[in-house]
Amino acid sequence: PFDIPKGWEWVRLGEVIEIIGGVSYKKGDVLVDNFGMRVLRGGNIQNNSLILYDDDVYINKDSIAKEKIIREGDIIIVASTGSKTVIGKPAFIEKDYENIAIGAFLRIIRPINILNSKYISKIFFSGIYRNYIRNISKGTNINNVKNEYLNNFIIPLPPLAEQKRIVEKVDELFALIDELDSNKEDLLEVINLTRNQVLQEAIQGKLVEQNPEDEPVSVLLDR
Repeated sequence: PFDIPKGWEWVRLGEVIEIIGGVSYKKGDVLVDNFGMRVLRGGNIQNNSLILYDDDVYINKDSIAKEKIIREGDIIIVASTGSKTVIGKPAFIEKDYENIAIGAFLRIIRPINILNSKYISKIFFSGIYRNYIRNISKGTNINNVKNEYLNNFIIPLPPLAEQKRIVEKVDELFALIDELDSNKEDLLEVINLTRNQVLQEAIQGKLVEQNPEDEPVSVLLDR
């Protein structure tokens, strides 16, 4: 949908991530003493982050495959919901967890290379991803994100060194926006628009200067 800098490539998201489904459980599987494995639901994803609650569901650890336990670098999304605004909502996981898995209405997006994870997470927070998922996952009553929707999502992928520079610049600018957010409530609309613009510039390769000495992304994909 836009021109990308030299050394970048358009790739299908499925080339750089794996998709992991959530845990299904019955009411009788829920433990009342909050021991065992905590299972996340859609409400645990708020403002691009993971929020834990006292009334979260716990089930027996033995019934959960290890791959469904969230870890550093994962991106969790809401994959099934009746809300068009909630569908596809993401959260980035900043650290490993030993006892937290995802429920059936969520998906883990796990970058194959953890070095890509922060850059890929920025794409999931962008308007390009949000509009794509909302349009393609529409249902009569329930909106669903099928694995094929994610695998076929085309993303711009810069060289690894540039991914790092982009993430650092986005985080730096978001920190300034957060400072405005905490001081100027009347600027909330402008702040939200600015966040979207920063992400748009980032994934179009306009936020940081390109370095011709960076390893081409094609080499990264081959490796």
